[in-house]
Amino acid sequence: MVNQSEVAHSVDPSESLLKVEDLSLSFGGVKAVSEVSFEVMPGSLNGLIGPNGAGKTSLFNCITGFYSPTGGRVLFRGKNITRRRPHYIAQLGLRRTFQNLRLFPGLSVIENVLVGAHNRADANILRVLLPSRKRRESESELVREAYKWLEFVGIEKYDSSSARDLPYGIQKRLEIARALIANPTLLLLDEPAAGLNTFERKELLDLIRQVNGLGVAVLMIEHDMDLVMALSEQVVVLDYGRKIAAGSPEHVQNDPNVIRAYLGGSDDE
Repeated sequence: MVNQSEVAHSVDPSESLLKVEDLSLSFGGVKAVSEVSFEVMPGSLNGLIGPNGAGKTSLFNCITGFYSPTGGRVLFRGKNITRRRPHYIAQLGLRRTFQNLRLFPGLSVIENVLVGAHNRADANILRVLLPSRKRRESESELVREAYKWLEFVGIEKYDSSSARDLPYGIQKRLEIARALIANPTLLLLDEPAAGLNTFERKELLDLIRQVNGLGVAVLMIEHDMDLVMALSEQVVVLDYGRKIAAGSPEHVQNDPNVIRAYLGGSDDE
């Protein structure tokens, strides 16, 4: 079993875990993200929503170092991580999944999870260079931990299967397990429910709550409004790259700007 102490980090619950300040991203003359600001608190559940093309994934890519923002800054655990490399950001405890799965199809399920531990301080190249007995002990320890995370996400029976042979819903869970072995304090999920059926979506909702129960904060892009509103404590809404609303699910659902963005026209028509 996995317990909270295995993923807990020394984070002040009164301080912002993630702070995005006036973040902007331009591609030529097109502004994909425009002066967006918001905060994520430790251990919180958060949704990031907006119509197609609103800039949600571009914002994720700026936060996690895959894109270099053209303005503003990103602070994680008090450190300025703006324009830092993805591996540096991941090592600080900020991990993500992708809208288009980025598994290694030729590797087994357990091997894919082990890849997620590659930049952990206790799994670095120095340990690989230790004497053989120590190295074997290190490898065995990581394999045991990988199995725990497979069990946590409910796919341990697929441990030896090739990732390419897994059903799509199981691949989604595998990507979450691979992120969790790195012991994150914040997990960014990019459309985790996309392509799932109703039963799989309910299971996913339960899994995200379990992840959060370990003390991991979650920021999730999702088009399934029922899932977002049922799960999130705070929701940020983007439209054409700008933040148009933020607050509780109830507040956001009734915000005129959000109604206009999703339905078009005036909210009083």
